[in-house]
Amino acid sequence: MLAQLPVLDAHRARLRQVFAERLLSEDPATVLDLGAGSGELVAALRARGVDAKGIEPKKDKVAAARTKGVPLIHGRADKLANPAESVDWVAFRHVLHHLHSPERAIKEAVRVTRVGVALAEPFSLTGLPQHRATIQLEAFTRFFDRRRGMVHGDDLTAADILSILPEGWDVEIGVHCPLTLIPTVEMDRMLARAIDGFELDSFQQGRIEDIRATALANGMAAPGTLIVMARRPVMDR
Repeated sequence: MLAQLPVLDAHRARLRQVFAERLLSEDPATVLDLGAGSGELVAALRARGVDAKGIEPKKDKVAAARTKGVPLIHGRADKLANPAESVDWVAFRHVLHHLHSPERAIKEAVRVTRVGVALAEPFSLTGLPQHRATIQLEAFTRFFDRRRGMVHGDDLTAADILSILPEGWDVEIGVHCPLTLIPTVEMDRMLARAIDGFELDSFQQGRIEDIRATALANGMAAPGTLIVMARRPVMDR
């Protein structure tokens, strides 16, 4: 059973809603969500009248979403079957750092969108004391994710995303970073889940103690979200 993280899960749901509302403010008729997970964003958009669908590489998540009436399709973000300019908006929400090639996926999104691409990545403020332990914890847990065979790279920055998007597109960058403090019990559950099945060496044990000491000194706040809205030039629509 996955460790229960009620504060962090509620924070993530809040960030997902912020992204959904930002996307809804563009009044899209159709949205394609890439790396749709269990379909939460697709379901939220459809509840507001948008013809939203999702692409997800994990078959079990696709099947689970379909049992709830959420239209997910098994596939990959970098190999879309959709025709060119066939949907209003394409969305990536906290997905790019899980892809082998974010560049290929964004280029595919650019190909199939009529209006624009909405992208979000986790975001931490390096100068904020409450995010110091967060940054340490993220680096530590991602190391073990990669040892399990997951694709879990560094979060893309706004500069990373801009370097991939086509020149001449209208781009808007925003950050939503509520200061949600994570209880120590949830931090410990995250650490336990990350190292489950591994025997730690003395250096890794020391890393855990460093994370705990930083969190004890400053608290630990959950990451926020970076949102990049990129629109195709009007003359190209």
